[in-house]
Amino acid sequence: MAYDEFIVTSRSDGSQTSGRRFWYRMAESFFRRWPLYVLPLLLLIGVGVLQASRVTAQYRSVGVLNVASNPLLSDVSPLGSTGATGFETPSAATTRMINELLRTEVFVRSVAEHAGLKGALESNLVTIEQIRARVGASSTGTRLLAVSASWTDATTAAQLVISTIDQYTDHVLQVEIKNSSEAETFYTNLANGYSKALTDAQDALQKYVVANPTPKIGERPAEQTLAMQTMGGVITQAQTQLTNAENKIEEARLSTQQARSQTGDSLQLVDPPEVPTAPESVHRRQAMAVAVYLFLGVFIVVAMLFLSSLLDRAVRSADDVDVATGLAVVATVPSIAALSRRVEQRVTNRERRPAKA
Repeated sequence: MAYDEFIVTSRSDGSQTSGRRFWYRMAESFFRRWPLYVLPLLLLIGVGVLQASRVTAQYRSVGVLNVASNPLLSDVSPLGSTGATGFETPSAATTRMINELLRTEVFVRSVAEHAGLKGALESNLVTIEQIRARVGASSTGTRLLAVSASWTDATTAAQLVISTIDQYTDHVLQVEIKNSSEAETFYTNLANGYSKALTDAQDALQKYVVANPTPKIGERPAEQTLAMQTMGGVITQAQTQLTNAENKIEEARLSTQQARSQTGDSLQLVDPPEVPTAPESVHRRQAMAVAVYLFLGVFIVVAMLFLSSLLDRAVRSADDVDVATGLAVVATVPSIAALSRRVEQRVTNRERRPAKA
């Protein structure tokens, strides 16, 4: 020990002050080697400032939808729900659906292509993740939700909002017309089969009549008449089946048109997105970037101080003796420079004296 000599006696109870001594040791460690701790903090702050300088201004466009009559919510949330436990409001449920669709690559790619970003996607100038991070929906009430998009170009921001709303509307429409479309396809295939059967039956009857003309004298034989009646029945049955299938096709098409009309009426665009005239302020984003790196730097410095204090077993004060040995320090003898030099000189002189014979 450079400055003090310690006279140590009996055991002490240092549990009450050990915590306070630990914080004193941390403070001492910081002030003894402060450049070591300040350097990483300054480096991280510098990185944060660099990141903040790279933040670009973005334009934000918003469109508001009224989704109170969304047909997809009939089995999910009762219309007019007040958000009671176990229920979702129409706005919250539709917001969740849109954000879930935005997590799928197919939906985001479709939004990007209809917003005019197909070429940018193909040339890798824009990624799906970038679009997904800048487009989203948020609930603004029980029946209203906002679809927003931020982009470095004002027109693209508005187009992204319009495209998202349009693609979600198409999604709702596809779900609604799924049954009618499948029915139309099914009955169309049946009608094609019935039409072929009708044509074949008519050709068979025509060939039979040509092969068995009406006799000039007398009546047609009974077996020919019976065969022709049977063929006529087949033609009538095929014609009836074809007519029924065509009626079903018309009903399916009518259901599709009704679904299209109802879907358009159920999702009402209250506030269409507009092309923003000015970008959003970047100061907040820049401040957040610097704050994140500042917090990281402070965390690293505190962790370094904590570890260095735990691993430091050097004895620099009377309290350190108590902590290291568990013995109470009852007195200290200060190191006086003048006295130390005098003692050292006496020892040297004594060593220089010749030994007595």
